[in-house]
This record gives sequence, C-alpha cells and structure tokens, in this order.
Amino acid sequence: MVNKRKIDTSKRGKFTEILQQVIDDGSNEIVKELKLASEIALKASEIVIGKLQEIAGGEGFYVGKAHLWTVTEKHRRIYRRFTGANHRELAHEFGLSVRRIYSIIERVGEEEFDRKQCKLFDEG
Repeated sequence: MVNKRKIDTSKRGKFTEILQQVIDDGSNEIVKELKLASEIALKASEIVIGKLQEIAGGEGFYVGKAHLWTVTEKHRRIYRRFTGANHRELAHEFGLSVRRIYSIIERVGEEEFDRKQCKLFDEG
C-alpha cells in the first residue's frame, strides 16, 4: 500500500475527492504493475493529476468507464455482432450506452481497417 498524501477535500467537493482517489488508486496500480517504489508511484500519480488540472481545469468533460484507446475482446465481440442497425440491442445486452456502442464500433472499425491495409512505407 502506498503512503497517501491527503489533499484538502473539505472545501472542494466531490471532484476533489475523485482526484484524491485517482492519486491513491493510481499509485497503488503503479506499484503493482510497474514494481516502482511507493514514493515514486505517488509522485507520478500527483504529476498526472496536476497535468489533468492544467489541461482541463475549469472544463466540464465526461470520463467514460472503459478505455476507449484499448480495444478489448469484449469490444471485438460487440463489433462482430454489429449489423448496422442493432446499436440499442447491443447496448442493452452489454450494459453500455448507445453512445458507447457507437464509439466502440468506430474504434474497432478503425483498428480493423489499419490491420487490413498493407503498409506502403516503413513507419519505424
């Protein structure tokens, strides 16, 4: 368990509590996944939250529950079952919003397109 540096949430409300939870949980995940020292993991989490505040501070934005940049096997199953007109059915079946289904279909479709295209130029 990472040593926790507490931020004052008494005057800032729910969003500050969420940021504190991200710092704490993020630190723990960094220690677990990357095997870094807890102090380094805590500092890394604080840096990320600071950057989020710098970039998006004052903005209202939605943070989805799933990683849109990571295509999972669940996303691929949704994509394979997609017929072009069954967004609502898939949303209900997978417990997601219709908007999320649209995003998944688009993201997996882009990945499939990129995978099937031959590379004309070496990118590396």
